[in-house]
Amino acid sequence: MKKNQIISVILFFIIYSNNMFSLEIDWQNKDKAVLGDIGIGAPGLSIGGGFRYWFASLSIGYAGIFNSIPNYSHQLPIGVKIRPNEPLPTGYRADSYTASMINIDFNLYYEQFLPFILTASIGYYSQADTVIAYNADSKSSYFYRTETSSGVCLGLGVEYQINDLISAGVIFHSKRGLLLRMTYFFDE
Repeated sequence: MKKNQIISVILFFIIYSNNMFSLEIDWQNKDKAVLGDIGIGAPGLSIGGGFRYWFASLSIGYAGIFNSIPNYSHQLPIGVKIRPNEPLPTGYRADSYTASMINIDFNLYYEQFLPFILTASIGYYSQADTVIAYNADSKSSYFYRTETSSGVCLGLGVEYQINDLISAGVIFHSKRGLLLRMTYFFDE
């Protein structure tokens, strides 16, 4: 309950501060833009895109491009049993590697310090990891299982308004890592 109240106060503050110097809101002439980003972090290389309207945007991202999951075998040595729902045999360890991740973020923008634009996001992610069983003695890897996880992700960053049509920024995303974002505003 308290979390919802805090989010409501933050949304009210952003909306109020973006409008407090304006007596009339013209919904037709507010900023509309498309945005794209590229990022690097724990899940590997990521890309994203979205659409911005006024002080908010919705974006979607995909991570796991060019991930380096070590080669592994599905063919187990004779006498070894590796099953997804059972612990690994003695001498094996589990190594987890992100195969892919998708996220959807709701972004908010605070433009009272132009040409700098502060941005914050909250979103949802879903991630699939490949877990391999590694044997240090034989230096061999075998497929163990696939694990999935999902949850809330957050982001915080700053953009710089280069001109009336373009802004560029850096954002830290809790799941995708460091993002470089470009935003193109439609000229109306």
